Amino acid sequence: MERVQENLWRCRAGNGKYRYLYRRQLRVNKNGERKYRDIRKTLVGSLQGALAEAKRLDGQLDAYGRGEEPQGPVSLGVFHDWYVGHLRDERRLLGWYTIIGHTRAFAGHAGLETRLDRITRADIEDFLSARRRCAGPWTVDGYLRSVRRLFNVAIQRGYLERNPTAGVRTEKPRRTEPRLPGMEELGRLLDYLKTRRPRMYPIVAALIYTGARLGEVLTLDWSRVDFTSSRLTLVRRKVNDELQLIMAKPLGEVLYALWMDAGMPKEGWVFLGKTGGPLNRHCTYLSFKKAARVLGMPWMTLKTFRKLAATWVAQSTHDVRAAQMLLGHTSLRTTEGYLGAGAEARELAVRAIEKRMSGS
Repeated sequence: MERVQENLWRCRAGNGKYRYLYRRQLRVNKNGERKYRDIRKTLVGSLQGALAEAKRLDGQLDAYGRGEEPQGPVSLGVFHDWYVGHLRDERRLLGWYTIIGHTRAFAGHAGLETRLDRITRADIEDFLSARRRCAGPWTVDGYLRSVRRLFNVAIQRGYLERNPTAGVRTEKPRRTEPRLPGMEELGRLLDYLKTRRPRMYPIVAALIYTGARLGEVLTLDWSRVDFTSSRLTLVRRKVNDELQLIMAKPLGEVLYALWMDAGMPKEGWVFLGKTGGPLNRHCTYLSFKKAARVLGMPWMTLKTFRKLAATWVAQSTHDVRAAQMLLGHTSLRTTEGYLGAGAEARELAVRAIEKRMSGS
């Protein structure tokens, strides 16, 4: 562990990242007796964010040492308004709009004028009970995670001492084996996109050959596509890192044709929207869903190709770790949720045991 500044320390957290720890001995007077409190808080994010948070904590604790309250009581509505800007501007979190939708629903249920420190576990459970009447278990679990994140940030900011969602549980969603297209269905889809929706074709090709998320493909920049070494670099905002991949030959041909049509730019978005920025994810999703319905495959989504790529890799290499590296997951358990053909894998396992036993 090394010191960054007076009260801020950092240590390695793996994958070239650091974990920041704020630590300070705070002198307080209680009943005329001088005592010390050891303040420790784990800070998340970049170095700049940790420095800003450490500066805020210094001011807060200085006020506390003078006998002032570091944070006064605040209503849920006021804190939620700040929280929207926190996720959108400070964290720049991918999928922040969905999280805000969940927390806004909770704020409307609990009441905007309700003080943050007056919200109890019963309020959380009542909200989730209301959500279960109109949403499935996966969605309800997402609501709980979003609300829990809201209160965790409130604790980090000094508004709360304890998270009211602690101990709250939702019905564990059942994982179903994903439905994946066959080669004939995939061929029909690609032929249709190539002739009828040419702007969608290279996006789908990139999703198939990289197994990437839609947001990572849509924000691909020409400066990160190297045709000389046949490599491309995906910026993953969800985990705040970069993933380098070898570019498959068919994908390289598709991107090269797109690059030539764009005038061989050295930088700029690969898939341009009408405003000159990257394509909108929601509009891209809706456009693909229309094509899937026309072909009689309404169950297919753009995330299907990420699951398809993982399944192909696992079946071809017989190594789930290879699929994990392609998808960029930190947990093997997360990768297993993307894999189809679970029945085939179990059959292979039984046959392997049978073969070994018969040989002995």
